[in-house]
Amino acid sequence: MFDDLIGKPYKENGRGPEGYDCYGLVLTVCHRLGIDLPDRQELLKVPFEKVKAKQAGDIVFIPGPTGGHIGVMENKNTMLQVMDR
Repeated sequence: MFDDLIGKPYKENGRGPEGYDCYGLVLTVCHRLGIDLPDRQELLKVPFEKVKAKQAGDIVFIPGPTGGHIGVMENKNTMLQVMDR
C-alpha cells in the first residue's frame, strides 16, 4: 500500500509526490488509510499517548530541539518516515 513512497527524497514542506517532509509523509499515509489529520500546528497541540505495543496506523512523535520528528507505523515493527534532510 505504501511501496511507492519508499525512497522518496526529503523536500522542505513537501507533500508529494516528488518529495516529502516528515509531516507530509504522515498526511499522505493517513489519507490513504482514511484518517483526516489537522494541520501541523494543531496536531502538535493534541496530547499524545504513550503506548507499549505499537501497531499499524499509530503516529509516532519523537521530541527534539527543532520541534521533533513524526512518522507512522506501517506495522508493529516498521515506521514509515522521512530520514534525509
